[in-house]
Amino acid sequence: MDLTVVPTLPRSRQGCPVLFQAGDSPGGRDLAARHADVVFSANTEYDKAVAYATDIRSRLAAYGRSPDSLRILPGASVIVGATAAEATERAEWLRREQLTLQRAIGFLEQYWGKDLSAYDPHGPSPTSNPTRASWTRPEAPSPSPTAPANSTASAPGANWPRPRTSPSTASSWPSTPKTAPSPAPPPK
Repeated sequence: MDLTVVPTLPRSRQGCPVLFQAGDSPGGRDLAARHADVVFSANTEYDKAVAYATDIRSRLAAYGRSPDSLRILPGASVIVGATAAEATERAEWLRREQLTLQRAIGFLEQYWGKDLSAYDPHGPSPTSNPTRASWTRPEAPSPSPTAPANSTASAPGANWPRPRTSPSTASSWPSTPKTAPSPAPPPK
């Protein structure tokens, strides 16, 4: 099947989508060093964050990339209140809203590969083991060795790997970032 795609938006300034990666495993770090433009880091302690950045930069060098070719976005939660007590109260409310029994069961369903809603959240876990298929993600298709780099492709990843953004292109980005609207405060 041949597929011709007509873009409905103009091409972005960097010429290709910005690739984000989130994963702290050795494989995830290698994936970020090899392909990503931005990587999320869940390291919230200073020493661990510095060690993570050092490791990522050494992996970048191993793939022939500049240390500045990948941006690291630290995982951070900022809770603001009129007082420290109000900020603490909001943080606790947010934690309670994020960590519910239903969400925990939904998360575990991904590993078991089946509906677990009938199980008691305080009871024993299922007697069956998680399915092997739910432990891995499918690999991206390999690039076609015969397809030209600018051809339309019928399969995702057919034009992979994409060219890296040049420093001259990256420096033409606007220097003022856009800001998102503030979220609504928690109910009182």
